Amino acid sequence: MAGRLVGRWCVIAGTFAIAGFFACHPPAQGATAPQDDPVVPDVAEAPAAAQSLKDWYVSPTGSDSAAGTSAQPFRTISRAIAAVGPGERILVNAGTYAERVRITGTVRAGTATAPIRLQGVGKPKIVPAAGGYGSLVQIEKPYWTVDGFEVDVQGQTFYAAHFAGTVTGSVLSHCNLHGGSAGTGVSTHYACMGATIQDNEIHHFQRVGDAHGITVQPGSKQISILRNVIHDNSGDSIQCLGPESVSSEPPADGVTIQDNTMYHDGEQAVDVKTCSNVLVKHNVMRDYLEALPGGCSVVVHMSASNVTIQDNDISNVGKAIAIGGNHVGPVPYHVVVKENRIRNVVKGYQLEGIGIRLENSQSARVFNNTFSGVGYVAIMAGGGTGGATTDLMVKDNLISTGSSTAYGLFLGPYLSGLLSRYNLFAPGTLFSAINASGARQTLDLSGWRSVTGQDGPSRVADPQLNPDTLVPGAAAVDWGEYVGISYCGAGPDVGAEETGCP
Repeated sequence: MAGRLVGRWCVIAGTFAIAGFFACHPPAQGATAPQDDPVVPDVAEAPAAAQSLKDWYVSPTGSDSAAGTSAQPFRTISRAIAAVGPGERILVNAGTYAERVRITGTVRAGTATAPIRLQGVGKPKIVPAAGGYGSLVQIEKPYWTVDGFEVDVQGQTFYAAHFAGTVTGSVLSHCNLHGGSAGTGVSTHYACMGATIQDNEIHHFQRVGDAHGITVQPGSKQISILRNVIHDNSGDSIQCLGPESVSSEPPADGVTIQDNTMYHDGEQAVDVKTCSNVLVKHNVMRDYLEALPGGCSVVVHMSASNVTIQDNDISNVGKAIAIGGNHVGPVPYHVVVKENRIRNVVKGYQLEGIGIRLENSQSARVFNNTFSGVGYVAIMAGGGTGGATTDLMVKDNLISTGSSTAYGLFLGPYLSGLLSRYNLFAPGTLFSAINASGARQTLDLSGWRSVTGQDGPSRVADPQLNPDTLVPGAAAVDWGEYVGISYCGAGPDVGAEETGCP
């Protein structure tokens, strides 16, 4: 594994990318409040044999000198992998397999029309064999699917699985991966291209320092991380690792993190370092109050570029999203934070109570987010750690802090080029800015306009938020400014939830 940059930076960090303008189509229905932990389903049975050209069988009671048939199964998964070809399938019966699963070297690749499937039946368990290092499951060939296994690392210093090289069409799915003490549970590295990690439970990868659930390493391209449940790791649920001082590979490019549930990690849910073209969309990220310092769910920093954080449900955190902070080279560039539901942001011991904090970045966009229950500040910008925040736009946000002492917007001295407008603030919202004489002032909306020249079109009104869905009342409907986000009705609504769509 390539070296890593220490990642417990959360007080400040990140950037957001401007998304392209879209045609006016109804948006997806918004998520409701977080529910109980979702359950990753076991594979009840393998797909019908008719879907493969040939089936090979593995059983704890088999023999590697057997024929590999249903009546005479192999004993090891490795023996079946050596035998299988394109369009064929391996069925692994329930039991424990102490071996390394290596889809590499002389193992045959699948093709787009004839993929290869390694299918667990009844959740067979893969555990470490004696000796060795690296990963228990190595996927280094294209068009392979590994599905339906438990990978129990048993506290040893292995990764559970990794992808490396060109693995277009290869998928790790419906697996329960847990219990390692190396730097990550699942990794993509060595110029990995085209890996998909979906529908897994990835948890309890822990060591002194940090161990992440998934690490996208430098050189990786077109990586999809979909519908996983990731939790209780000592590092991040998902880290996109930058090459700063640790790798000669280029930054990871083209990473999709979508529809995952992440909670209870020692660091962040998502940490984006120097990576490009990253989409973090429609995830549930919750319960980071014990991830100290900061209690942060998403951090974007170093020299990340073109990052979009969209339509996520973030709750029970000390800080929801941090942009900027520490960096090597340029500050984060072209980052969009839009349509997120941010609720219950707590201020307390080592918890800042901040919804979105921007310490340095260029061309960040904060559009159509809903803030409900923020302990200190909904949006803070320009503190100056690591440089200035420039060309920031803040539009169409619905801010209901739920506190008479919390701020909607809080500006520091290292901010230039701000454009803030068409935001809806609940009655009693406070504002903080530095006046012409250099003194900080606490203001109401009228005073804020006078000191900053911002938010002329913005207004104060009761948003009438539904506490579970965060769907707003009439004050937010059809009132916002078009910023490239699709809408229904006469105009875009303010906040994350668009009403009136079929």
